[in-house]
Amino acid sequence: MNANALSADRVSSSDFTHLVRLTLYTYPLLWALGLGGLFWPLLGLIGILDLYRHGARRKVVWLPLGIFFALCLSSVIGVAAFGWSLDRIAGLFGNGLVWVALSALLANTPSPELRKALSKGIVLIVAIQGLVTAMAAVLYPQPFPLPLMQDTWGAILPSGIGAFATGSVYYLDWLGGEAFRSTGMMANATWAGAVSAAGILLSVSLLKDKGAWRLLAVVAILGGSLNLYLSLSRVGWAAFLASLVVAALILIRRHVSQVAYYFSLTQIIIFTIATTIFLGSAIYSFLEDLNMERAGSGASRGAIYAHTLDLVGDLWLPLLGYGVKPEGIDLVANIATHSAYIGMIFRGGLIGFIFLVALIILALSVAIRHNDWLSASLVAFVAIWAALEDLDVGHLLTLVLVLPFTTQSGGTTRTSPPDKQSPAHSSPKYAQATLPSLQDHDTPDRSARSQAK
Repeated sequence: MNANALSADRVSSSDFTHLVRLTLYTYPLLWALGLGGLFWPLLGLIGILDLYRHGARRKVVWLPLGIFFALCLSSVIGVAAFGWSLDRIAGLFGNGLVWVALSALLANTPSPELRKALSKGIVLIVAIQGLVTAMAAVLYPQPFPLPLMQDTWGAILPSGIGAFATGSVYYLDWLGGEAFRSTGMMANATWAGAVSAAGILLSVSLLKDKGAWRLLAVVAILGGSLNLYLSLSRVGWAAFLASLVVAALILIRRHVSQVAYYFSLTQIIIFTIATTIFLGSAIYSFLEDLNMERAGSGASRGAIYAHTLDLVGDLWLPLLGYGVKPEGIDLVANIATHSAYIGMIFRGGLIGFIFLVALIILALSVAIRHNDWLSASLVAFVAIWAALEDLDVGHLLTLVLVLPFTTQSGGTTRTSPPDKQSPAHSSPKYAQATLPSLQDHDTPDRSARSQAK
């Protein structure tokens, strides 16, 4: 690639990043107007224009694009089996644009600026969502005035998009007993909790920033914790705890030798196995208490999965799925929901499922290889959460799959300490080179400046 082409590519990437940042920053306004469900369609259209003008540019782009094409091809089978309806086509259109937008984001990597735009955008949304939830709790039992025109949008918009306009910010629910929940600025409480978990992790990386972003990061941590709790999502809580463990392991890996790291990891595994053996009955009883007869329980999820896989079994060889979902089935939730993996087999067939799993595994492996604790913890959260929840349905969690690819180094690579007898050990350059940094998204910029000097 010549210098002029490289310069033009950087300019186009900068323009795309600016549009992504603008779309993220205006999400709270879209939600307040009752149009929060239009976020992915807008970002998807921006992605289509970018891909049309500049092409894929990276091989990883073909993973989400493969999911998009699998959904489109599968929709022919689904329409033939279940018939045509506006909601079905709108749902397919919305799901597909999520993967197109993700493809365009990946096409513009590596880009530290894109990493900052995604991180700060999600942190801003989580901070505002926390403030909105707190205000709604104070006003309760009076209804919160936002989003605007809830009844109007609920009647006009397709159900998937309209759900972002009709949710209650703070409400009393029944989950084996009365309990308060919050949909925040998403379509339901579970999604609000998942996005909040991502926002909490991203906020940690902004605590070293100065000025308004540090304050906003603190607000996002507090507000995100509120929404994560009010989601009352056991899946969200468990995935968040697992993501913290992954972050801790990556940070330990940075600062200790390889032998010490694997010794620590072995001890953790042994402790976990021993705890499970000796406290197995108590853990089982605790999980049984959590798994009450309610929406989202093991029984209701099992019924959804069983019906979903029965329909998949009707396909002779499910390389492709149905693309769209049937209606009118008497279940707690729709067919092909409450599991992104099973749902993808139903909608995109084995081809879509393989592309989805490959994307998640690749993102996690890139983050781990580069010791990027932030990206690794976020992708681990997505991988666990997607097993029991939906991924491409309109919330913002899918965005974090881009983060491992946004920078060349991903994070600070661990360097084994040299022998204390070595003269280099006491030199200032060695001390500077081994100083750990948690601000992963700035690492490539600092490296470039160091080389320029």
